[in-house]
Amino acid sequence: MLLAMALPSTNVRERLAQEPIRELLGIADSWGARIGRPGNQELFNVKILLAPWKLSGGEMQTVPLALFQQRPLAESQAIRSVIKPFEVFRVRAHVIDPGTASPTDPIDAWLVEIIGEDNSDPELRRLAQALKEPVSYRDDTLGTFLLDRRLSRFEGEASWNSRPIRLFLNVSKDQNPERAFAIARQLWASSAIWNERAHESAAHHLLKLRNERWRAETEPEITAESFKARIRLQSIVVTNGGELEFWFDDDNLFLGHAIRVRGNLTEGLISAGLEG
Repeated sequence: MLLAMALPSTNVRERLAQEPIRELLGIADSWGARIGRPGNQELFNVKILLAPWKLSGGEMQTVPLALFQQRPLAESQAIRSVIKPFEVFRVRAHVIDPGTASPTDPIDAWLVEIIGEDNSDPELRRLAQALKEPVSYRDDTLGTFLLDRRLSRFEGEASWNSRPIRLFLNVSKDQNPERAFAIARQLWASSAIWNERAHESAAHHLLKLRNERWRAETEPEITAESFKARIRLQSIVVTNGGELEFWFDDDNLFLGHAIRVRGNLTEGLISAGLEG
C-alpha cells in the first residue's frame, strides 16, 4: 500500500544531518514500514514509527520515534518486507535528542541502517509480545468486536433490522471504545428509523445524478422508490466524535461505486456521495 506521506521539513532534515548517528532499539507500530511517493519523483518516502523505543544503553522513550528515509521503489519495498509490525528492531539513525524534542509529537530521525530484529532487551520484548495479543470488546447489544490497531477501530458483525452488516467503531489513539459503542447503541435503538433516513438521504442526494449522468440512453429514469429498493446497506461506521457513515452497495447504479451517507445523531444525515 502506498500512502500519502511527507518527509520532515528541510529545516528539520538539515538539523538531523548535524546530529550524531546513534544505535537504538524500538518496536515497529502496526503499519511496519509505510511507503509514499511524493508526486512524480523517482525516490519514495519511507516512514517507520517505533513506539516505545530506547537509545542503546538509554531509558525507555514512550513518545514515538519517526524514522524517515528516501529510496527507489525496490529498496523501499525491501525495507517494508523486513520491518514487521510489533517486532523489536535495532537500527542506526540520526536522532534528535529526546531531551530537546516535544513531549507529545513524534521525535524525528533519519534512518541510516537497519541492523535487524533484536530481542535482547527483555522489557521491549515483553511489550512487543503484549501488542501482538488480540484485543476484543464485548457489547451486550451489538456483539463482540476485534481491534484493528492499524486503523484504531473495532470491527465486527452486528444485526441491523434483522440483517447482518459490518460495524466499524473508530476510536481515539488511546483505543478506548466506550464513547463509540455508546453512540452505536443509540443508533441501534432506533435502527428502523435510521435505516429509512439513510436510504432517503442517498436517494435525495444522488437520484438526480443517476438519472442525468449515469443512465444509459436506452435506460428509463428510475424513481426514488426504485433507487432505495436497489441499494443495499453493507456497513456502518461510528466514531468517538459522534460521526456516522452508512455505506451502501450501489447495485451497479453507478457502475460499482460505493455510496456513503454521512451525518450524526444530533443533526441527522447531511450528505451523500460516491466513493471508490
